[in-house]
Amino acid sequence: MHDWQMLGLAELTNDLALIKRSYAAKLKVTRPDDDAQAYQALREAYDRMVAWARHQQAMRADVQVAATAAEPPPVASVVPVEPAREPAMEPDVMPVPAEMPAAQSLSPEALCELVTRTLPQGPAAVEALVPVLRRHLNDLPLGQEAEASARFADLVLRTHLLPASLQGMLQAHFRWLDDFRVDRQIGWERTHALQMALDGLHRPVTDEHTLRLHADLVTMQALLARGRRWWALGLAALLGVPLERQVEAASPTLLSRLGFDRALLERLASLLTQGRWLRMAAAGLLVFGLGCVLARDLEGALWGTGVVAAAGLAGPLLPLIGFGLVYGVRRRKLLPEAWAARLGWHRLHRWWPWVGVASLLAAAACLEAARRFELPGALPAGVGLLLAGVVMALPLVMEQALVSAGLAAYFVLAFRVHDAPVMLLVLAWVLGGMQLFLQRVWLPSHQDAGDPLNPLQALLTFTAGLPTVAASIAGHAGHRLVLTALLLALTPQMMGRPVPAWYAMPLAVGAVSALLFMQGRSVELARRLAPRALAGRRQPA
Repeated sequence: MHDWQMLGLAELTNDLALIKRSYAAKLKVTRPDDDAQAYQALREAYDRMVAWARHQQAMRADVQVAATAAEPPPVASVVPVEPAREPAMEPDVMPVPAEMPAAQSLSPEALCELVTRTLPQGPAAVEALVPVLRRHLNDLPLGQEAEASARFADLVLRTHLLPASLQGMLQAHFRWLDDFRVDRQIGWERTHALQMALDGLHRPVTDEHTLRLHADLVTMQALLARGRRWWALGLAALLGVPLERQVEAASPTLLSRLGFDRALLERLASLLTQGRWLRMAAAGLLVFGLGCVLARDLEGALWGTGVVAAAGLAGPLLPLIGFGLVYGVRRRKLLPEAWAARLGWHRLHRWWPWVGVASLLAAAACLEAARRFELPGALPAGVGLLLAGVVMALPLVMEQALVSAGLAAYFVLAFRVHDAPVMLLVLAWVLGGMQLFLQRVWLPSHQDAGDPLNPLQALLTFTAGLPTVAASIAGHAGHRLVLTALLLALTPQMMGRPVPAWYAMPLAVGAVSALLFMQGRSVELARRLAPRALAGRRQPA
């Protein structure tokens, strides 16, 4: 790969400003803490591109000078011109250098002094200074960027009523409000003070990559600003999880830059809630249609749909109560941190879930021993191990806990499990698979995401790893999709038309696949309808 391709440039260029912007954009996703080798390769590519661009600019300047010297001056129509007399200049005012040779570079201190001397000359002089200052900042060596950022930050903080054009140019160059490395460059106190000083700066997003990542949010902002609420509601219902993920990923600063004020954010939150209810209504219609096929009776289909709806609404109550209790216990730390540090147990939080899974397995063994051999202390030990195992193994995110509970309930109901030890084995299986996904230990670290699974991994994936696959789908498409798919797979049993147990797994896989397909098509439909929604006439908000 060429250096300019590593920097994300569309073509080879010697534009230093464009090279710096592309390098800054790449730094957002290539952090030295995450991948030191990728960061080093990116930095070396940037240094080579800067050196090559400056060499090309110097060669072009030499060619232009040589061409100018080779041309003979015209003999005819040469009119002598009286040299203009330069006006007197105040000793404490520095003129704005509209054009300066590329070889003459100013230090960060000199550039700050230039701005300080230009400010008393008025807004016109400052406006003329902005492009010149931008050019000199782009020409600064990379080693002076941190010094320049700190000096200009102090200039912004000590200068009141600094023109917005100059503030915007400095923010666009140094990215004080956007770059995660600013704290380390200029210090936390300066960064916090700058955030307060530049809070009211209007900075619309112009980066194409950011606009593409948040295209659905941009569409919703435009529709809400134009008062097209029904279009916005329809698109929010069709988009679903992708729109919710964009809202979660966007910081308050980014939302403000995309045009969302407090009123628009409240409308957006209301639309997201209404969109969830519309999707639940669509799922209810799907259950009703399935009930009509199974029961072949309108009354039976309505009754079965009511049973499924009651199970879908009331079913998560018990897991939510259990999650609240477990969350309260786990937040108080199962083992004091001082003890863990004294014992030298590193990554203790990664081992507690597996201890919990082992406790569930031990609880199943104790209950089986209490039933078969009637041991006096086996039953209390089994109950205690069950409670401890659930507390340690249950995920600490509500959505993941709901998916775990839904999977365990589905396997128990679909396979008609009535034995308590077997139920505990199913629960340990589901929670272990969820932890495999959460701790990212399912695939080998050297395997790429696009590589095919070997036979052993495929066997584990579609047997022991089924909870892991379900957790992965929930993380990608949302936990509501997985829970709705499990409810659809249980619909025949709830409507009095149970299917054989060996059909339970294909039914669940088919329901998840169908809902994933429908979700993808609805997102595509929403993005095709977005230009038509935006093309309508503006309405009052």
